[in-house]
Amino acid sequence: MESVPNKGSDFSVFLRLPEISMEEHADVQTQTAVKTEEANYEDAFRGRRILLAEDNEINAMIDIEILQEMGASVNLAENDSCYEQVRCRHLWR
Repeated sequence: MESVPNKGSDFSVFLRLPEISMEEHADVQTQTAVKTEEANYEDAFRGRRILLAEDNEINAMIDIEILQEMGASVNLAENDSCYEQVRCRHLWR
């Protein structure tokens, strides 16, 4: 540290850090990329409204779960009413 009255101070810090191998560096980059990809996945449909037309109940449950995890608000069109629900837009208000 160096300090001069009425002029200011200068702080210096020296750190001895271990070197990492190229493999360790690549691992860190891969982990960062995976975290970024996961964050993008989680927000892929954030704020979107989806009307899902799926006649298989199990598939619908799986689709809804995945889409909700990705941030979507999901409504399931039942009994061939998809066209009517979109036309009336009552789900979107």
